[in-house]
Amino acid sequence: VVCYYYCLLTVTFVQSQSRTNVETEHQMAATSSSEGGCSSSSAASSSTPYSSPNVPPFHGECYCGAVRLCVREPAPLRSLYCHCKECRRFHAAPLYSTFLLYKDDVTVVYGDEHITYFLQDKMLSGADARINLQRAFCSKCGTRLFNELNLPTAVLKGQLPRLDESKPITQLRASFQSVFFMQESEMPKAYQPTEHVWCSEAIIPLANLSADGLPKNSKSARCPDNILL
Repeated sequence: VVCYYYCLLTVTFVQSQSRTNVETEHQMAATSSSEGGCSSSSAASSSTPYSSPNVPPFHGECYCGAVRLCVREPAPLRSLYCHCKECRRFHAAPLYSTFLLYKDDVTVVYGDEHITYFLQDKMLSGADARINLQRAFCSKCGTRLFNELNLPTAVLKGQLPRLDESKPITQLRASFQSVFFMQESEMPKAYQPTEHVWCSEAIIPLANLSADGLPKNSKSARCPDNILL
């Protein structure tokens, strides 16, 4: 028993020291250039690794603190709960919440060298186009950080505000509320999910989700064969 608790305390101490070392490295790098309110300096000096309630820019980070992200936009392009089996498997969760922004609106403040990408190249459901999807996570602690999507601009016409139709490819990033907000009171209303998608693949009974009053899409609203459940 004594040996067990000694080992437990040793592991806890090592984890604590690792976190302290990461924070020290970031503070030493705090003199790097400012990036539109998302500077390394402002990140390192923050009293909390997460966001101030309702006030952009929003900061978030992975579990171990090696990677820090920043979002400047007061409102996302979309915010939703996803139930698709592919994303559930990658998150190891029964569902997850996500918000969509243009790539430049979700930036890496520090730790880019610790980000690993898992590339998927697949057909886009509901459109005759391919989607280039990269799922980004911290290589040190495994935290899911964001999905990077490269989509043909033609399939997005009329769906997204501020869409630059002169570009053949539109770059998007879908990040996760759990990376930026520790509790619901910290989450701006604009970032709260407004719908459920891919409920046809849900493993949670939809009756258990009825209390939130949000639309329950069988697929995604952009799919021509989507129905409300």
